[in-house]
Amino acid sequence: METLHAFMKTNNLTQQAFAELVGTTQGSVSNWLIGRARISAETARQIERATDGAVKAADLRPDVFA
Repeated sequence: METLHAFMKTNNLTQQAFAELVGTTQGSVSNWLIGRARISAETARQIERATDGAVKAADLRPDVFA
C-alpha cells in the first residue's frame, strides 16, 4: 500500500501531472494532500485504477470501501 503523496514522490509526479492522470485539477490534488478536502468515492476508484492499484480506494476512503 502506498499513500497518495508517496506514490507521487516515487513516480516523480507533480500535483498537476497527477491531476491530469486522474482527470481532476491541481487544486483538488493539493487540497487532498493537505487534508482540506475529502476524496470522493468515485475519485478514489479512479485513483486506484490510474495508479494500477498502488494506491487503494479502501485506503483513501475506508469509510466507503472497508
